[in-house]
Amino acid sequence: MAKLQAKWPSEQVPNFVQISDALPEASLGCIGLLKSLLLDASAMQLRNGGEWNPQFLKKAAKASKIRDLIRKEIEAGEAKVRDALYGESFWDEATFSKLVHQMETGNA
Repeated sequence: MAKLQAKWPSEQVPNFVQISDALPEASLGCIGLLKSLLLDASAMQLRNGGEWNPQFLKKAAKASKIRDLIRKEIEAGEAKVRDALYGESFWDEATFSKLVHQMETGNA
């Protein structure tokens, strides 16, 4: 959150770090939704001559109904791939052993 805050486009920078626990819930843990929320809030601030108003954050957050729809879509997608999470690894044993060796020794 501090890195996003450091790139804020106005001189008045809201202290998002202090509410960083609440923002993932508002954005359902999705970086794209968080980005949208912050972009919308920053656009409102810029249209307001750079003056921050906490109401911008409230207005920028997605409405509960759309968040519920998005949450249902996330859950449906997770259910579709849940069974596919287990099974053969992407790497065969020889390739994986080579990767482990590289990690441990730092040699390519």
